[in-house]
Amino acid sequence: MFCPKCGYELENDTERKFCPQCGAEVDRRSKTKIIDKKAKTIMFLRRIVIGYIALNLMFYIWIRPILIIKNNEVQFSHRKIIDVMDENFMIAKFVLPALVLENIGENKVKEIIIPEGITKIADNGFSDLTNLEKVVIPSSVAEIGNDAFYMCENLMNVELPPDITEIGSSAFYKCKNIMDIELPSGLTEIGGNAFSYCISLTNIELPFGIIKIRESTFSDCTSLRSIEIPSSVTEIGNNAFYNCENIIDIELPSSLTKIGSNAFSNCTSLTSIMIPSNVTEIGEGAFYGCINAEIKLPGYMQEWEVSDFIDEEAKYSFY
Repeated sequence: MFCPKCGYELENDTERKFCPQCGAEVDRRSKTKIIDKKAKTIMFLRRIVIGYIALNLMFYIWIRPILIIKNNEVQFSHRKIIDVMDENFMIAKFVLPALVLENIGENKVKEIIIPEGITKIADNGFSDLTNLEKVVIPSSVAEIGNDAFYMCENLMNVELPPDITEIGSSAFYKCKNIMDIELPSGLTEIGGNAFSYCISLTNIELPFGIIKIRESTFSDCTSLRSIEIPSSVTEIGNNAFYNCENIIDIELPSSLTKIGSNAFSNCTSLTSIMIPSNVTEIGEGAFYGCINAEIKLPGYMQEWEVSDFIDEEAKYSFY
């Protein structure tokens, strides 16, 4: 403590004394009073902050949360939450602050608007948002990463921009409420399991440029009724259309050379299919369970063990 008159440093031995330097009287109790006043002020400010946070949390809980990404920032109900973009403008897995997550939860997010300028949705970008219903993807996006919308079970509205060239593995895995999705004409790559278990999906038209339909790409799409395969496709992977039990008719392109194991297994509603003459390999069980289909095989396959890929009781003929 110092003398208020001359500034001389005083010893901490008594509550009241005179300054040995200038003789001025010093009251040590004034310091205690100041400290008490500061403590009360801090306590008051703390209560204001806690009350403000509590009111905001109550407000967020009672509204329908909407996550909006604008200007490199994520906004939650029009309030900045967290920056989810790296310097390359790739959307990363966003994580809302723990304080908000505990009271709201990221799974209450219903809508995501991605700003123009983003070129890629990164791996696991919005995975496991089970209440997400709508996502707006800008025209600048060219790639959707692996598991980008994995297990977004309530996602219904997705419009892919025209310049997308690649959809990653399991990108829309178990998006159970997607009924229709238009694939862009420039798309050249679709990863395995990309649309697996999209049980409400009814129609798919693959664009020219797709060379391989990868493993399990459309497996267990139990509502899928028709699919158009372009002449650019040369290979259909294992389990590509496994358990698509409502596909009625499918036309394979003449460019096709390989059909993977269980590719059309358990397509129980399939009525007819013709295997192109350029096919040199058919995997085990490719057409097992296609009990209502009439399968037409090229003549040279008479020398093959047809029972390896077609049920013995199935209908098939050679042309």
